[in-house]
Amino acid sequence: NSTPAIYIDNGKYSKVKSKAGLVTEGEFDDKFADGIKIKAQGGDIGGVYVSGLKSEYTLSDANIELDGNGAFGLAGPGSGASADNYGTLIIRNSTITTSGENRNATAAQNHSVLKVYNSTLRANGVPFEPNYTDTEQKKQLEIDGNSRTHVTLSGSYSYFYYCDVIAEGWAALSTDGAQGFVYLEANNCTVKTIKSGYGTYADMGCHVAINDCDFDVASMAGIMAGEADITFRNTKARC
Repeated sequence: NSTPAIYIDNGKYSKVKSKAGLVTEGEFDDKFADGIKIKAQGGDIGGVYVSGLKSEYTLSDANIELDGNGAFGLAGPGSGASADNYGTLIIRNSTITTSGENRNATAAQNHSVLKVYNSTLRANGVPFEPNYTDTEQKKQLEIDGNSRTHVTLSGSYSYFYYCDVIAEGWAALSTDGAQGFVYLEANNCTVKTIKSGYGTYADMGCHVAINDCDFDVASMAGIMAGEADITFRNTKARC
């Protein structure tokens, strides 16, 4: 039920579905946003949401800050920037920061494509003390936290190049709900979890490639569950 500042609906900017007044700097249209600044409070407000097969959008030199607990679940229009429903989103030279439970900085879902270049992504979550008792899932994974910086779901592809990906807890580069297939790739990135949490994750149907990266994570570099794979190439990991 979140409303993004910029909603791109099948290749067109939707004024009705957007809260454009939250964009205080820069410019944007149907195909790109350049130099925009979004700073908003409230879990029902998102950043940039790109949806639909005809949507191929580029976000450059952006500064997005969202504060407030997101709705239960992952991805969607409440994220800092996300691609959905066969949409394509390219992010360059941007900083995206979220604070609050279940609040992704970036996301890709429903057969979409996300590419992020030279950007800083951070999910602060809400303050917590690591205790491994949050949920049964997190007990089994031996992690804690309440927000993932990025998540790729449901037949989607995500690529990261020369990025800093930081999570206060839970996860930096996450996958979930593949529905058969998901692909996540990180190249020349720095990946951190501060208090607790893993660097990357792959469960049923998820495929992850980590190339020339530097992991500094409070818990595991990667977790696999079921028929999935994670490949680390030329990567350093401090866990």
